[in-house]
Amino acid sequence: TFFVPEAQIQAQAPLAGGRVAPYLGVGAGYAIDRRTSTFGGTRSDPTFSAATGVRYWVTDQLGLRGELRVRGVGTGFGGSAAEWTLGTAWRL
Repeated sequence: TFFVPEAQIQAQAPLAGGRVAPYLGVGAGYAIDRRTSTFGGTRSDPTFSAATGVRYWVTDQLGLRGELRVRGVGTGFGGSAAEWTLGTAWRL
């Protein structure tokens, strides 16, 4: 089992009358790899990430979004990942 709890802060810039909103983000967390002792036991390493994306607000509360997030794992960034995400956004 592999968990990556993370917190990220994002800065957003509204464009085109407020419907299109590109953003940048930076974050940090931990990668937790739960293994049995046969395979080395549980290990956790710090992670750092950066993201860029865009939100398109269909209505005042409902939007669509696309994001690219890159993550380095460990103090020497011995592991890394890149994630493309498509989804929805909800604004209160």
